[in-house]
Amino acid sequence: LDNYPQITSIIGLFRAVLQGQSRVCYAVSGSTINLMERIFLRADSPLFVHFQLETVGPFGKDDAYALARERLKLVSSSPAPEVLAEVYRMTRGHPFYIYATTMRLVEMVSLLQKPLTPNTVQEAFVLETLGTTGRIYNLCRYVLEDSLRRARGETMPQAALQVLAREPEGMTLSQIARALQRPTGAIRQVLNWLMEVDLLRQRDDKVYVFRDPILQLWAAYYYSGLTLTGMPHQKVLEQLVAELMEKYQRATSDLGVAKESQIRELLRRFDGQEVDGALFGQAGTMHLPRFDRVMGYRSPDGQVEIDALCDGEERWIVEVKWRGRRAGVRELRRLQSLAALLGARPWFVSRTGFTPAAEEFARQSGVLFSTQAEERQLAAIVG
Repeated sequence: LDNYPQITSIIGLFRAVLQGQSRVCYAVSGSTINLMERIFLRADSPLFVHFQLETVGPFGKDDAYALARERLKLVSSSPAPEVLAEVYRMTRGHPFYIYATTMRLVEMVSLLQKPLTPNTVQEAFVLETLGTTGRIYNLCRYVLEDSLRRARGETMPQAALQVLAREPEGMTLSQIARALQRPTGAIRQVLNWLMEVDLLRQRDDKVYVFRDPILQLWAAYYYSGLTLTGMPHQKVLEQLVAELMEKYQRATSDLGVAKESQIRELLRRFDGQEVDGALFGQAGTMHLPRFDRVMGYRSPDGQVEIDALCDGEERWIVEVKWRGRRAGVRELRRLQSLAALLGARPWFVSRTGFTPAAEEFARQSGVLFSTQAEERQLAAIVG
């Protein structure tokens, strides 16, 4: 562009070309989320409202299982459901992390004669994440170093990341400033830089967290100097697995494991209460049926899992998605199909809500739907 000084805004020029075309469609993709949002979502951008934005987040359970099953075909024609569940839990549904972990699993099973069990999944994930030859290790290191090169300065951003890496639940601005012994104004600027390069995000409750929880986990060990340069002794590996599992246990609600249990407990407290139907995306008042049994469900072949199957005055099936992107039509349609198969009423709970198309589908097809805010209101009502 230096050779064309008359072009003051390449994005503005692109919009002018775009508006002059009627039979051309454009698809724009990128991994720098903050930059993409500035280009397409900010009101002062020439491309504001010209594109429909679709966020490609981590895989859901079904897609994650399918990818893991495909990669593990090299060592098993039918991996046990608990193995697939552990791959999903450890990787948080991230496609590359699933690929890296399952490839390490294949190596461990075929070369080291390890059994294909959830414990071996945990060992594979540890080796991939903490080992200097691991695919996850090297991706995380590249992301960190590349992002810091784009951030202004390096010393203070590194210090902020080190502090946050030790706190998977996240920290507020004042907590970070206190830990670094710096004024909040200076730290706010540092955090804004780190959000611009997509290392951090700020939740609705003003808490700063790593955008990628696996990167946060890796950074905690990386900054503490703990890396594996070769194959560790089995006892060392077991100790690392135990430590990592403890960290995961503290953060299971991010993936939804703990939330699924909380929703089942909430359903057990339904006792004929009358509540506002808006809590379920419905008009009018809703009666909460009593359930004699609330439990998770897995089909005999292990291909279908439901977070809650409830029997009593009515029969309900419930799907819980506790992640950073909105649920779409495909996921609601799957739940509706399962509900028809099992003769149950479907309820979908999504932490970050639903796409407009998904909400419309739910209303037309009779699927109950709730966000985190509505689930909290419901919990307060039923006690």
